[in-house]
Amino acid sequence: MGFMFVSNTTHAAEHGLVINLGSRHLINNGYDYNEENYGLAYTKYNFEDDTAVQVGFYDNSYSRWSLYAQKKFYLDAIGARINPFFTIGMATNYPDYPLTPIVMVGVDIEPIRTHKL
Repeated sequence: MGFMFVSNTTHAAEHGLVINLGSRHLINNGYDYNEENYGLAYTKYNFEDDTAVQVGFYDNSYSRWSLYAQKKFYLDAIGARINPFFTIGMATNYPDYPLTPIVMVGVDIEPIRTHKL
């Protein structure tokens, strides 16, 4: 069980690019998990029900590259730029399982615009 920290560059848009930054494992069972889970994902937002579908890749907890697909469920925002969420999905390339269910909690952090394009 752990947290995934992400930086989301375009949450206000219908589509987004997500940069995965890392995680923090709350239960490690004595294993030295990788907590630098860099990766990228494409996100399609559904503003009617505060959800999103996301597909991407990241360096997983076992230092293996994983592909994943998940459904994100957004919770109440913290201020104007911090959006907590939880996800349910599937990921590849974990030990002993070619396809693994994943559940994560995390936050999307929107950047502050300094100018309009």
